[in-house]
Amino acid sequence: MRVPGTAETHLRALNAVALVVLWHTVRGIVQSVQDHLREQDGVASFEGKARISRNVASIDHVALNVALFPPLFFFSGLYYTDIVSTLLVLKAHAAFYRRQPFSVACWSLASLTLRQTNVFWTAIYLGALEVKRSLGRPQEFSSVANGNGSKEVDRVMSFGEVVKSSWAVGRVYDRRFELAALEDYLKTMISLAVSVLSQLTTVLLPLLLHILVLAAFGTFVLMNGGVVLGDKSNHIASLHVPQMLYIWPYIVFFSFPIITASMASKYSRGTLMAPLPDTVMALLGAALFWIAMNTIVHPFILADNRHYTFYVFRILMHHPAIKYLAAPVYLSCGWAALSAFGSRTSTTLVWLLASSMSLVTAPLVEPRYFLIPWIVWRIHVSCPEPRKHATKNKGADQDTASESKLVALLIDNALWLETVWLLAVNVATGYIFLKWTFEWPREPGSTMRFMW
Repeated sequence: MRVPGTAETHLRALNAVALVVLWHTVRGIVQSVQDHLREQDGVASFEGKARISRNVASIDHVALNVALFPPLFFFSGLYYTDIVSTLLVLKAHAAFYRRQPFSVACWSLASLTLRQTNVFWTAIYLGALEVKRSLGRPQEFSSVANGNGSKEVDRVMSFGEVVKSSWAVGRVYDRRFELAALEDYLKTMISLAVSVLSQLTTVLLPLLLHILVLAAFGTFVLMNGGVVLGDKSNHIASLHVPQMLYIWPYIVFFSFPIITASMASKYSRGTLMAPLPDTVMALLGAALFWIAMNTIVHPFILADNRHYTFYVFRILMHHPAIKYLAAPVYLSCGWAALSAFGSRTSTTLVWLLASSMSLVTAPLVEPRYFLIPWIVWRIHVSCPEPRKHATKNKGADQDTASESKLVALLIDNALWLETVWLLAVNVATGYIFLKWTFEWPREPGSTMRFMW
């Protein structure tokens, strides 16, 4: 992108500085998320201890790996507004965890000046988290007082019990991912709605500034005649549900070291749960339906062979059956990504909501559109606790005794393996960008380069 009268090197330097600030911002968010998990879950379980016992070095390392995320790192060397746009959104998130509502609103409004769809990750996502915060600590699966004053836990509640308990207590039915079935997500949505109605005054007050941001976005859309600035004809918002299928192999490709380590750790402790067959069949049927009815191939994708998505879609479009054969791959990657995410049902639903709203309205499949969904996902991923620390915990010897040396090595070095993989991808794509140049016949003398 060229800006008349402005030195390109200065603009690119701005993105380099923004990436460093982004690293520091992510570092603070990771710490804040762990503090939030301490408040929400306590330290009673091994999983809780693994999440909140991170030392300063590991927090810095997670933030470093986020900064090395290939699409983010690559475009920090060019002048794309996505880096600063992402930074402003993350600044809003950092302010939210520091409980600074006015700063949240200011950063959110600033982010809308660069990318209007940031509203989904500020007003909507943070607004939903504000609702959760206002409602207080979630019910421990079905944590309700019985006749003798003790609590019953780990019991699946019926829909009627969820409604009754949410109205009486005003807290959300919120199970951990590894214990949740598909119906638990529906129960969480019902519980959230009932809890909000029962505590409406308590919930609305903290939401006022988020509503203000949303109102500013709505005003802009009305005055502008749409969300998009500039070339509206090629960026018309339209329903594109398969975007929420493409996101899963995207996450797994870039994050398979940390996902593999997380799943290996859960498997060794017996907490890795496979989805129920009924759930798999229902999701597979839905995936096939949306692939058949809503696959959109934007003209830009197949018209520009500089971008990697061009080659991905050439494979998907090579034979009519290929896009359907990809459905089990999407679901498998989705299960792996959400297993590593490992949050409660409410947090997972909020992340899915914001991701869906920001992606399914975009007809163009663009790696940069997945930046914020990936970053928020990565910040919440529970890194497996290294064995040298885990052995200090009660019962850890039994957990690690059954691990093979390879699995133990994977778990102990998860962050470093992730770093090596991200660096390898960055080196490869950087080399291809610099060395594998070509020309378009219609533009002789102009150098073209492969890029994200």
